[in-house]
Amino acid sequence: MKNFFLSLLVIVLLGFGAWYLIKLQGGKPIVPNFPQTASTTPESENMATYRNAGFGFSFSYPKQITFKNNETVSGATSQQSFNAGAPVPLGVETESSGDADVLLDVSIPATYLDVTVRAKPSNYTTLADYVADQIETQKDAGSESAAGVFVSDPNPVTVNGNKAISFSIQDGSVMNNTTLTYYFEKNSRIYTFSYFYSNAAYQGGQGIDPNQTTDEKIKVETNQKILNTLTFN
Repeated sequence: MKNFFLSLLVIVLLGFGAWYLIKLQGGKPIVPNFPQTASTTPESENMATYRNAGFGFSFSYPKQITFKNNETVSGATSQQSFNAGAPVPLGVETESSGDADVLLDVSIPATYLDVTVRAKPSNYTTLADYVADQIETQKDAGSESAAGVFVSDPNPVTVNGNKAISFSIQDGSVMNNTTLTYYFEKNSRIYTFSYFYSNAAYQGGQGIDPNQTTDEKIKVETNQKILNTLTFN
């Protein structure tokens, strides 16, 4: 009888824990599986380079990639559709930001990579404090979302020899849409490199088109390779 009650207590506790996790994360348990910076550098002959002398940084990116499914690439001023298996050219576009602190905003639409350069706010102390404030802001915004939002803890990383702090934001939707952002402090400015992807598609599993998983991995891995070429002057 004693063992019966102990087993019942364990079941109740496990059930409560699962219920709380689902409630906390908007109705669907989320298992974060955020990709880390790639350790390999892409082949230079297949790469183009973006350089910004004014803001002192550069990175390289593939001239083109291909996807398993049809792909629509929406840029700042254009939208193009590509059939499965057709080469999708990559290019850097300048975005228009309404934020007065944003000095530069460029993107690679085909991989959802966005790069911004910001002036330090007047109350700036350290990059760690700045990122902590960004995380709290995202948590506050996420608390008002019906689907729920998971905001990760800050993660100190080194990207191609440059120290950075990253964190991710993942919503509670079926596709677990995720934005992973890296913050750098260089040249008295704050640089952010972020990209968007579906974590559910990236991990694959029941109900996910295998080609969609492949395409999501292509985008994520391409962005990680681009980050691994980042240099500051």
